[in-house]
Amino acid sequence: MKWHVSSNSASAYCKVTYKKQNGDLSSPYTSTTFTPTIKSLNFTDITNSTPPANYGCSNAVSYDLNTFDCGSNCDYTYKVGDYYNITWQPPAGWVQTNISAKGNNVSFIPDATTSGTLIATITLTCGFTTTKTFAINRVAPTTAFSAINPVSVCGSTATMSVNPVCGATSYTYTLTGSSGVTFASNGLQTLTIANSSVDLNLSGTPSTNTLKAKVNYPGSNTSPEVSTQFNYGVPTPILNATQVSLPGEPTRIEVYASYSYGATDPIPGVTYKWYLAA
Repeated sequence: MKWHVSSNSASAYCKVTYKKQNGDLSSPYTSTTFTPTIKSLNFTDITNSTPPANYGCSNAVSYDLNTFDCGSNCDYTYKVGDYYNITWQPPAGWVQTNISAKGNNVSFIPDATTSGTLIATITLTCGFTTTKTFAINRVAPTTAFSAINPVSVCGSTATMSVNPVCGATSYTYTLTGSSGVTFASNGLQTLTIANSSVDLNLSGTPSTNTLKAKVNYPGSNTSPEVSTQFNYGVPTPILNATQVSLPGEPTRIEVYASYSYGATDPIPGVTYKWYLAA
């Protein structure tokens, strides 16, 4: 007796009768339910070959499902060769835009918010089918401040930027530090705008300030907050003198000048030193 298995995790219940010489059927012999051992196909898991779709973002996304060579360890792996086809079932609202000849590679345009499960169904020419699944989570990622933002500002204006994020509806910025540092558009220290850059007005005494930013997404979803520090104004010099006496050398006075924006620690890397013989 040959079995034809058409899907994975198949189970069977066996019932056998025979005909007696007088033509009567015997009582049926029944087996318990059993699960045949079925080789898995040589497919890897589904992988995301483009950046994932953020919450609120409808950029095109692509997925791959490729075969692998099991080498000499093929006791539980069946090489499918070219005798298969793959169909995909995305979350509701996603539109398939492209698929390769055998179905290994597929692209979708997602809607703005729907998450769920992506299902790939592999079908062999004999009718056997099996599935691979991929969990799609629509995250609301944070941003990061641009690497070209100024660390120190001596003028009365400055522009600070964050990296734009797909799906963002707006960005919320917050300033802490000197009250003389505000946003140019509203004169306050909190601002929500659609732009990924913000203009500042700066005045008052030299100060160290912190700019914070978070990303706002549809449905009142908000990312974690990120922050960066910058200095404003001409720093205050700090002088320190030390008398140094070394054997065989005249005593000298070493004067150190560093600069501070009102913080307890001097500005890293900005130090000058003079030597004066006593």
